[in-house]
Amino acid sequence: MDNEIVGNIKLRLDKDLKKLLKTSEKTGVPLRFSGDSILDFKVEGDSRYESNIKPDFIEIGPPAFNFDLKFGGNEFKDVPFDRIKTSDYTYIFKTMPYSTLDVDFDIKLRLDNLDIDPSLTLTIHRKSNKIKDILNYEIRKRELANGTFQLIPFGVDKFKLEGELPTMSFDDDILDFYKKVNHINEELKLNIVLNDDYCISNDDFISANIICDFIKNKKIKLNTLPLSMKTNIFGLNQLLTERNEKFTLKQNEYHVNLIGNEINLGSYKIEIKHYEIVNFDELNEIYINNMENEDLINITVILKEKDSDELYMDFN
Repeated sequence: MDNEIVGNIKLRLDKDLKKLLKTSEKTGVPLRFSGDSILDFKVEGDSRYESNIKPDFIEIGPPAFNFDLKFGGNEFKDVPFDRIKTSDYTYIFKTMPYSTLDVDFDIKLRLDNLDIDPSLTLTIHRKSNKIKDILNYEIRKRELANGTFQLIPFGVDKFKLEGELPTMSFDDDILDFYKKVNHINEELKLNIVLNDDYCISNDDFISANIICDFIKNKKIKLNTLPLSMKTNIFGLNQLLTERNEKFTLKQNEYHVNLIGNEINLGSYKIEIKHYEIVNFDELNEIYINNMENEDLINITVILKEKDSDELYMDFN
């Protein structure tokens, strides 16, 4: 059996603690103590915390309200909520951080008139900006939209309240994208997050497909291989005249940017058995226009496998 863990807290109070707790229960606002208000703090029974430590702050809140929730065929038992009183007739119930639900709920309850059924509305939030929580939110909001729900206080069915679920729009392409990103996150053991102000672009969709190909085959298919370089006119002439040769490129790192997260897929090799210069005419024109130029010139050579589309970045 685990040892009992006991904590002792000594606080400096300017008011009676019982009155403070009653006020906290009414308003839903927790009591917060910090700095010189914390006189002593001890934990016994756990060696990790038995040395003298002083927390930055201590927060004492009202006890959670436990409700059952029903959404059609979905039922969640004993969900803990925090209560915030926003007016004489309005309360906001928020799921507690330790709730085991994969999304967060805010429920607004209005009791304007005891003779009229209370007004009950619900909003759904993702638990964090981690990709797993974002995916869970996209899945859940499809299940919990455009209908009604029931709130059952403390599991007592006769007290149940019914409210409207929010109307929401869905994008199946973005759901598929989040599934791919979550797959990438799990397979590569990453910690991908999506910042609130980030706008998903077409490049992110392309990056997700590229990394999924990498996970599946340890290869990424290429249509062409663009190479930027500096060379003199003699080097360009040699490139244009000595064609259809074997080409090999090796790199130690390959980085892909996905929703603002830079992901290193590691080292790779590209082998072309017989290369063809896709932009030969463009480079030949550069050569003709620079035959008397002795300086280095910037060019981009675009290569492909001659008579084949088998061109890959190979990470094996």
